[in-house]
Parts: sequence; C-alpha cells; structure tokens
Amino acid sequence: MIQSHEIPQEMVEINGKRKYRINVQEVTKEGMEGTELYYTYDEIEFSAAIPVEITDAKVAKLELQTSRDNADTAKAEALKRLTVTTESGKVFYADTEARIDLQSAIEASNLWGSTETMWKLAEEFEGQKIVLVTIDEIREASNKALEAKGNIVGVVE
Repeated sequence: MIQSHEIPQEMVEINGKRKYRINVQEVTKEGMEGTELYYTYDEIEFSAAIPVEITDAKVAKLELQTSRDNADTAKAEALKRLTVTTESGKVFYADTEARIDLQSAIEASNLWGSTETMWKLAEEFEGQKIVLVTIDEIREASNKALEAKGNIVGVVE
C-alpha cells in the first residue's frame, strides 16, 4: 500500500513502466497543523508488451466515425425541423411527411383539376394557421422542400 498527499491518477507511466493505481481511499489524519487529507492505494505494474495502446490510425478512425455520427445526428435534426417559404411569404413544413403530402396534393389536383386547397402552414407562419393556398404555391413549396432537403443531405430525392 502506498500513501500520498496528492490525488492519485488512475494510470501513470514511470520510467517506461505502466502502473495502475487501484483501491484508492481517502484518509484523514490529525497533524500539528490540523486535519490533513491523504490517499492510500495499491499499484499494479504491467509490462509494455501488453497491447493497451491505441495506434494513431485507430484514434483517427474513431474520431472520423464520431464526426460522421455527429453529422448524421445534426442532419436528422435539421430535416425534422425543415420549413420553406414561398414567394407569397407562406411558410410550409418540409420534413419527409410534409414532402409526401405536398406531392400528394399536386397529384390530386392533377386528377381533380383543383387549383386551391386548405393547408396547414408551419408554426412560423402566424401561429400555424390553416389557410387557402393555390396548387402553384404547393408546387413551389414542394420544389423548395426537395432543394432544401438536398442541401442538407447532399443529394436530392
């Protein structure tokens, strides 16, 4: 058992030898100047031959994967909150479900010959109102939604 006035690090390298410090305990002792804090611990020594090192290439690979994971998460969050604004100033949702709805409305208008429909706009537009929009506005919103999605993920559907 080793005693120290400093908080021991979990692993140290001394003269090229790895030493792991375990069973760390705080010990208070009464001294002439009052109560002092000490630490006791056991040290286990491992030879350098034990494969505990991570090579630079492995570190770079792990950092790259972490970076990609963070980028994917950021893209997914951006896609969930995606909105587009038409020339008329109306703000449409543009997430995956909204893009499908926009395309469905365009197809329905082609089938039925309609030129307008009621549409729920994004919260950014006057508190998420349901308003009358033209099919041309829906087409514009759909095109902008695809472009915005492509800008986030790097490809257009």
